[in-house]
Amino acid sequence: MSICPVCLEKMLDLGMVSQHMSREASVGDEKHVAWLHRNISSTRISPPELRRELERFLRVESDLKSWFISRFIHRFFSNPPHPFIAKMQKPTKEVIAGYAIEHHHFLKQWVKSCSYILAKTDSEEVEKYELENILTEYYGKDGKPSHHELLIKMGISVGLTRKQILTSRPLQKTADAIKLWKNVAENLDWLLILSAMHPLELIASSSIREYGAEFGYFNPAILRDNSITPEAVNFLFEGYSLDVSHSKDALDIISVHADSPNVREECQEVFLASINAFDMYLDARLDRGLLLEGKL
Repeated sequence: MSICPVCLEKMLDLGMVSQHMSREASVGDEKHVAWLHRNISSTRISPPELRRELERFLRVESDLKSWFISRFIHRFFSNPPHPFIAKMQKPTKEVIAGYAIEHHHFLKQWVKSCSYILAKTDSEEVEKYELENILTEYYGKDGKPSHHELLIKMGISVGLTRKQILTSRPLQKTADAIKLWKNVAENLDWLLILSAMHPLELIASSSIREYGAEFGYFNPAILRDNSITPEAVNFLFEGYSLDVSHSKDALDIISVHADSPNVREECQEVFLASINAFDMYLDARLDRGLLLEGKL
Protein backbone atom coordinates (compact mmCIF):
# COMPACT_ATOMS: atom_id res chain seq x y z
CA MET A 1 0.00 0.00 0.00
CA SER A 2 1.04 3.60 -0.66
CA ILE A 3 -0.33 6.75 0.94
CA CYS A 4 -0.67 10.24 -0.55
CA PRO A 5 1.77 12.47 1.38
CA VAL A 6 -0.73 15.33 1.23
CA CYS A 7 -4.22 14.00 1.97
CA LEU A 8 -3.40 10.48 3.28
CA GLU A 9 -5.60 8.71 0.71
CA LYS A 10 -4.56 5.05 0.56
CA MET A 11 -3.70 3.47 -2.78
CA LEU A 12 -2.18 0.26 -4.06
CA ASP A 13 1.19 1.62 -5.14
CA LEU A 14 3.25 4.72 -5.90
CA GLY A 15 2.06 4.71 -9.50
CA MET A 16 -1.50 5.26 -8.32
CA VAL A 17 -0.30 7.96 -5.91
CA SER A 18 1.39 9.81 -8.78
CA GLN A 19 -1.79 9.59 -10.89
CA HIS A 20 -3.86 10.83 -7.95
CA MET A 21 -1.53 13.76 -7.23
CA SER A 22 -1.38 14.73 -10.90
CA ARG A 23 -5.16 14.64 -11.11
CA GLU A 24 -5.58 16.75 -7.95
CA ALA A 25 -3.02 19.26 -9.19
CA SER A 26 -4.69 19.47 -12.64
CA VAL A 27 -8.00 20.51 -11.07
CA GLY A 28 -6.24 23.11 -8.96
CA ASP A 29 -6.27 21.55 -5.50
CA GLU A 30 -4.13 24.02 -3.57
CA LYS A 31 -2.64 21.55 -1.08
CA HIS A 32 -1.45 19.09 -3.73
CA VAL A 33 -0.18 21.87 -5.99
CA ALA A 34 1.75 23.49 -3.13
CA TRP A 35 3.30 20.18 -2.06
CA LEU A 36 4.41 19.34 -5.60
CA HIS A 37 5.84 22.83 -6.15
CA ARG A 38 7.76 22.72 -2.88
CA ASN A 39 9.08 19.18 -3.14
CA ILE A 40 9.03 17.95 -6.73
CA SER A 41 8.64 20.50 -9.52
CA SER A 42 7.24 23.99 -10.09
CA THR A 43 6.08 22.90 -13.56
CA ARG A 44 3.55 20.26 -14.44
CA ILE A 45 4.98 16.80 -15.14
CA SER A 46 3.34 13.60 -16.34
CA PRO A 47 2.29 10.85 -13.90
CA PRO A 48 5.17 8.55 -15.01
CA GLU A 49 7.66 11.36 -14.48
CA LEU A 50 6.06 12.17 -11.14
CA ARG A 51 6.37 8.55 -10.06
CA ARG A 52 10.09 8.61 -10.81
CA GLU A 53 10.47 11.86 -8.88
CA LEU A 54 8.54 10.48 -5.91
CA GLU A 55 10.75 7.39 -5.91
CA ARG A 56 13.80 9.68 -5.89
CA PHE A 57 12.32 11.77 -3.09
CA LEU A 58 11.66 8.68 -0.96
CA ARG A 59 14.96 6.98 -1.71
CA VAL A 60 16.93 6.16 1.44
CA GLU A 61 20.62 6.70 0.70
CA SER A 62 22.10 5.48 3.99
CA ASP A 63 19.51 4.69 6.67
CA LEU A 64 15.90 5.57 7.39
CA LYS A 65 16.72 7.64 10.48
CA SER A 66 19.02 9.89 8.43
CA TRP A 67 16.33 10.31 5.77
CA PHE A 68 13.81 11.55 8.35
CA ILE A 69 16.29 14.00 9.85
CA SER A 70 17.45 15.28 6.46
CA ARG A 71 13.91 15.91 5.23
CA PHE A 72 12.97 17.63 8.49
CA ILE A 73 16.02 19.90 8.38
CA HIS A 74 15.38 20.79 4.74
CA ARG A 75 11.80 21.77 5.57
CA PHE A 76 12.37 23.83 8.72
CA PHE A 77 16.06 24.64 9.23
CA SER A 78 17.48 25.46 5.82
CA ASN A 79 18.37 29.02 4.80
CA PRO A 80 16.03 30.84 5.12
CA PRO A 81 14.46 28.82 7.94
CA HIS A 82 10.75 28.54 8.60
CA PRO A 83 9.44 32.03 9.57
CA PHE A 84 8.64 30.85 13.10
CA ILE A 85 12.21 29.59 13.56
CA ALA A 86 13.50 32.95 12.33
CA LYS A 87 11.34 34.79 14.88
CA MET A 88 12.45 32.44 17.67
CA GLN A 89 16.05 33.58 17.36
CA LYS A 90 14.95 36.67 19.33
CA PRO A 91 11.24 36.22 20.13
CA THR A 92 8.94 39.04 21.16
CA LYS A 93 6.32 38.61 23.88
CA GLU A 94 3.67 38.38 21.16
CA VAL A 95 5.49 35.48 19.49
CA ILE A 96 5.80 33.75 22.87
CA ALA A 97 2.09 34.33 23.58
CA GLY A 98 1.05 33.02 20.16
CA TYR A 99 3.24 29.99 20.77
CA ALA A 100 1.57 29.37 24.15
CA ILE A 101 -2.01 29.48 22.85
CA GLU A 102 -1.60 27.43 19.68
CA HIS A 103 0.73 24.90 21.30
CA HIS A 104 -1.86 24.26 24.01
CA HIS A 105 -4.12 22.88 21.27
CA PHE A 106 -1.27 20.92 19.70
CA LEU A 107 -0.47 19.23 23.01
CA LYS A 108 -4.11 18.25 23.54
CA GLN A 109 -3.95 16.31 20.26
CA TRP A 110 -0.42 15.10 20.99
CA VAL A 111 -1.47 13.22 24.10
CA LYS A 112 -4.42 11.69 22.23
CA SER A 113 -2.12 10.54 19.42
CA CYS A 114 0.27 8.99 21.95
CA SER A 115 -2.70 7.24 23.56
CA TYR A 116 -3.72 5.72 20.23
CA ILE A 117 -0.18 4.40 19.75
CA LEU A 118 -0.32 2.93 23.25
CA ALA A 119 -3.68 1.28 22.56
CA LYS A 120 -2.70 -0.17 19.18
CA THR A 121 0.83 -1.50 19.82
CA ASP A 122 1.80 -4.89 21.25
CA SER A 123 5.38 -3.76 21.91
CA GLU A 124 6.19 -3.29 25.59
CA GLU A 125 9.06 -0.99 24.61
CA VAL A 126 6.67 1.28 22.73
CA GLU A 127 4.08 1.15 25.53
CA LYS A 128 6.65 2.37 28.07
CA TYR A 129 7.88 5.03 25.64
CA GLU A 130 4.39 6.42 25.14
CA LEU A 131 3.48 6.32 28.83
CA GLU A 132 6.56 8.38 29.59
CA ASN A 133 5.67 10.84 26.82
CA ILE A 134 2.09 11.25 28.05
CA LEU A 135 3.20 11.86 31.62
CA THR A 136 6.03 14.22 30.70
CA GLU A 137 4.07 16.28 28.21
CA TYR A 138 0.67 16.60 29.83
CA TYR A 139 0.50 15.37 33.42
CA GLY A 140 3.92 15.74 35.02
CA LYS A 141 6.35 13.14 36.29
CA ASP A 142 8.54 12.58 39.38
CA GLY A 143 7.20 15.70 41.05
CA LYS A 144 8.03 17.92 38.06
CA PRO A 145 5.38 20.01 36.29
CA SER A 146 4.26 18.82 32.86
CA HIS A 147 5.48 20.46 29.67
CA HIS A 148 1.89 21.67 29.25
CA GLU A 149 1.92 23.39 32.65
CA LEU A 150 5.27 25.02 31.86
CA LEU A 151 3.73 26.25 28.59
CA ILE A 152 0.80 27.84 30.42
CA LYS A 153 3.14 29.56 32.89
CA MET A 154 5.17 30.88 29.96
CA GLY A 155 2.01 32.35 28.43
CA ILE A 156 0.97 33.94 31.72
CA SER A 157 4.42 35.49 32.10
CA VAL A 158 3.99 37.51 28.89
CA GLY A 159 0.51 38.82 29.71
CA LEU A 160 -2.00 36.06 28.99
CA THR A 161 -4.26 34.53 31.61
CA ARG A 162 -4.67 30.83 32.24
CA LYS A 163 -8.32 31.17 31.22
CA GLN A 164 -7.37 32.84 27.94
CA ILE A 165 -5.16 29.91 27.05
CA LEU A 166 -7.44 27.09 28.20
CA THR A 167 -10.66 28.50 26.73
CA SER A 168 -9.16 29.67 23.43
CA ARG A 169 -10.12 28.18 20.11
CA PRO A 170 -7.32 27.16 17.74
CA LEU A 171 -6.77 29.25 14.65
CA GLN A 172 -7.85 27.58 11.41
CA LYS A 173 -4.35 26.50 10.42
CA THR A 174 -3.90 24.74 13.76
CA ALA A 175 -7.37 23.21 13.49
CA ASP A 176 -6.59 21.89 10.00
CA ALA A 177 -3.30 20.38 11.21
CA ILE A 178 -5.02 18.76 14.19
CA LYS A 179 -7.64 17.32 11.83
CA LEU A 180 -4.90 15.53 9.89
CA TRP A 181 -3.23 14.19 13.06
CA LYS A 182 -6.61 13.05 14.38
CA ASN A 183 -7.23 11.22 11.10
CA VAL A 184 -3.84 9.50 11.36
CA ALA A 185 -4.43 8.51 14.99
CA GLU A 186 -7.90 7.10 14.44
CA ASN A 187 -7.34 5.29 11.15
CA LEU A 188 -3.73 4.14 10.81
CA ASP A 189 -1.47 1.57 12.42
CA TRP A 190 0.54 2.51 15.54
CA LEU A 191 3.83 2.68 13.66
CA LEU A 192 2.38 5.17 11.19
CA ILE A 193 0.97 7.30 14.03
CA LEU A 194 4.40 7.27 15.65
CA SER A 195 5.99 8.24 12.32
CA ALA A 196 3.61 11.18 12.05
CA MET A 197 4.01 12.55 15.58
CA HIS A 198 7.32 11.83 17.23
CA PRO A 199 9.76 12.98 14.51
CA LEU A 200 8.15 16.41 15.02
CA GLU A 201 10.11 16.56 18.29
CA LEU A 202 13.19 17.18 16.17
CA ILE A 203 12.02 20.80 16.03
CA ALA A 204 13.35 21.55 19.53
CA SER A 205 16.31 19.17 19.53
CA SER A 206 19.48 20.85 20.78
CA SER A 207 21.52 18.56 18.50
CA ILE A 208 19.79 19.50 15.25
CA ARG A 209 22.79 21.57 14.07
CA GLU A 210 25.03 18.54 14.43
CA TYR A 211 23.05 17.02 11.55
CA GLY A 212 23.59 19.98 9.25
CA ALA A 213 20.86 22.44 10.21
CA GLU A 214 21.88 26.04 9.63
CA PHE A 215 19.77 27.25 12.55
CA GLY A 216 18.64 25.95 15.92
CA TYR A 217 15.08 26.15 17.23
CA PHE A 218 16.09 29.33 19.01
CA ASN A 219 19.28 31.23 19.76
CA PRO A 220 20.62 29.64 22.99
CA ALA A 221 21.65 33.12 24.13
CA ILE A 222 18.02 33.92 24.96
CA LEU A 223 18.18 31.39 27.79
CA ARG A 224 20.60 33.65 29.67
CA ASP A 225 20.41 37.22 28.31
CA ASN A 226 17.14 38.21 30.09
CA SER A 227 15.43 38.97 26.77
CA ILE A 228 12.62 36.52 27.64
CA THR A 229 10.89 35.78 30.94
CA PRO A 230 12.22 33.15 33.37
CA GLU A 231 9.08 31.10 32.70
CA ALA A 232 9.82 31.13 28.96
CA VAL A 233 13.38 30.04 29.72
CA ASN A 234 12.05 27.15 31.83
CA PHE A 235 9.70 25.98 29.10
CA LEU A 236 12.18 26.24 26.25
CA PHE A 237 15.01 24.62 28.20
CA GLU A 238 12.81 21.67 29.12
CA GLY A 239 11.96 20.91 25.50
CA TYR A 240 15.53 21.65 24.41
CA SER A 241 16.72 18.94 26.80
CA LEU A 242 14.06 16.26 26.42
CA ASP A 243 13.32 16.36 22.70
CA VAL A 244 16.84 15.18 21.86
CA SER A 245 16.25 11.74 23.38
CA HIS A 246 12.53 11.58 22.54
CA SER A 247 13.00 12.21 18.82
CA LYS A 248 16.01 9.91 18.49
CA ASP A 249 14.29 7.10 20.38
CA ALA A 250 11.28 7.41 18.07
CA LEU A 251 13.44 7.29 14.94
CA ASP A 252 15.18 4.18 16.27
CA ILE A 253 11.80 2.52 16.88
CA ILE A 254 10.65 3.38 13.35
CA SER A 255 13.89 2.04 11.86
CA VAL A 256 13.50 -1.28 13.68
CA HIS A 257 9.82 -1.85 12.96
CA ALA A 258 9.75 -0.55 9.37
CA ASP A 259 11.17 -3.90 8.33
CA SER A 260 9.93 -4.08 4.73
CA PRO A 261 10.07 -1.65 1.78
CA ASN A 262 6.29 -1.20 1.81
CA VAL A 263 6.10 -0.38 5.52
CA ARG A 264 9.08 1.95 5.24
CA GLU A 265 7.44 3.83 2.37
CA GLU A 266 4.19 4.22 4.30
CA CYS A 267 6.10 5.63 7.29
CA GLN A 268 7.83 8.12 5.01
CA GLU A 269 4.61 9.21 3.31
CA VAL A 270 2.74 9.75 6.57
CA PHE A 271 5.70 11.66 7.97
CA LEU A 272 5.68 13.94 4.90
CA ALA A 273 1.97 14.65 5.35
CA SER A 274 2.57 15.38 9.02
CA ILE A 275 5.41 17.87 8.51
CA ASN A 276 3.23 19.61 5.94
CA ALA A 277 0.62 20.05 8.66
CA PHE A 278 3.30 21.03 11.18
CA ASP A 279 4.58 23.77 8.86
CA MET A 280 1.07 25.20 8.68
CA TYR A 281 0.67 24.94 12.46
CA LEU A 282 3.93 26.85 13.06
CA ASP A 283 2.52 29.61 10.84
CA ALA A 284 -0.50 29.72 13.15
CA ARG A 285 1.74 30.50 16.13
CA LEU A 286 2.93 33.62 14.30
CA ASP A 287 -0.59 34.51 13.15
CA ARG A 288 -1.81 34.35 16.75
CA GLY A 289 1.07 36.58 17.84
CA LEU A 290 0.07 39.19 15.28
CA LEU A 291 -3.51 39.12 16.59
CA LEU A 292 -2.19 39.81 20.10
CA GLU A 293 -0.11 42.87 19.19
CA GLY A 294 -1.08 45.80 21.43
CA LYS A 295 -3.20 43.55 23.69
CA LEU A 296 -0.61 42.23 26.15
